[in-house]
Amino acid sequence: METMQDKFMTTVRIGPKGQIVIPKEVRAMFGLEPGDSLILLADRERGIALQSSSYYDSFVRAVFDQGAKAAAPGVPEAETQVFASALEQELKRRDGE
Repeated sequence: METMQDKFMTTVRIGPKGQIVIPKEVRAMFGLEPGDSLILLADRERGIALQSSSYYDSFVRAVFDQGAKAAAPGVPEAETQVFASALEQELKRRDGE
C-alpha cells in the first residue's frame, strides 16, 4: 500500500460474490459513506474506473443545459449525447431503487 498526499495505491481482492472493498483511506479521501452510489465505467482497452455519481449528475446537466460541445469540447457531439443519455437513464434507475 502506497500513499501520498492526494494519491493512494493498493491491491484489492474480488470476493466470491464479485465484490471488492474500497479501503477506508480512499473512502475518507472522497467522503464516501455507506449507501453512496458510484458509476462504474468499463472499457476493454482502458480498464475499469469508479467515479462518484455526483460528478456525472453535473456532467449530464451540462450536456442537456449547455450542449454537448460545452460539456465535452473535443469529443464528437453525437458520442457525448449518447453517453449523457445513457448516464441519465442509469442515474434515474439508481434514484428509483
